[in-house]
Amino acid sequence: MSARRTLILIVAIALGTVSALSAVLYLNSVQQRANGNAKLVKVYKIAKPIPKNTTGDSAISQGLVASDAIPKRFYPPTAITDLSVIKGKVNLVDLAPGQVLVDNEFVEPRVAQTSFSATNVPAGQVAVTVSVDQVRAVAGLIVPGDKVDLMGTFEGAAAGPGAPAGDSYIHFIYQNVNVIAIGQTAAPKQGDTQNSTNPGSALYTFAVPPDAAQRIVLASQKNGLYLALVPPDNAPAQIAPVHTADVDKAPGLTPYPG
Repeated sequence: MSARRTLILIVAIALGTVSALSAVLYLNSVQQRANGNAKLVKVYKIAKPIPKNTTGDSAISQGLVASDAIPKRFYPPTAITDLSVIKGKVNLVDLAPGQVLVDNEFVEPRVAQTSFSATNVPAGQVAVTVSVDQVRAVAGLIVPGDKVDLMGTFEGAAAGPGAPAGDSYIHFIYQNVNVIAIGQTAAPKQGDTQNSTNPGSALYTFAVPPDAAQRIVLASQKNGLYLALVPPDNAPAQIAPVHTADVDKAPGLTPYPG
């Protein structure tokens, strides 16, 4: 190769390098102007969806989190700067791509493991389970999270003054009772995306005050407990008992008002 051609090649490479550097500097300048010349700080962002209960070790090894930089004015005070802090931990909720990884999104496994009572039984109430067959439980159409009215059949003097011996009646014991589980399938929580289904079990668990729990258990053993499915916005109302002698004395030709 002649000296002239060598010189031309060197000049061409030099010009190309200068052009590339100029482009980089220009792009950096544009980025700085776009960020208002803000100082960028390092963060870790969610690179791919991280399902609930994923371990921090898995999130790191699978590349579900990645290093990034954001303007300092947008820097969350609890942002994680060292991925080692999430190792050995699990995340509590689904994490979407793009969000900055912050403290307490991954916690110790013992913290993430919540008991059934902690998430399903309100303060001052107890969970009580009764066995109800499909005929008495709306053909198995009730699902965890539904509300039901409880009916029981009763006999004897409790039927009221003047009732004939052996008279029986049926009455709504409680209304709008929360079904917190059927079998071992618990009611869904806010944010759950799967539809609740009846697992086919005859075991229905309710959350009620202790006094109500006693009555429900006794009714299930002695008084032919029935469940009536009601809408979520059902309004409780006083309903008079119906006696055996009065079952054919319905107040109207149809059960529907109007």
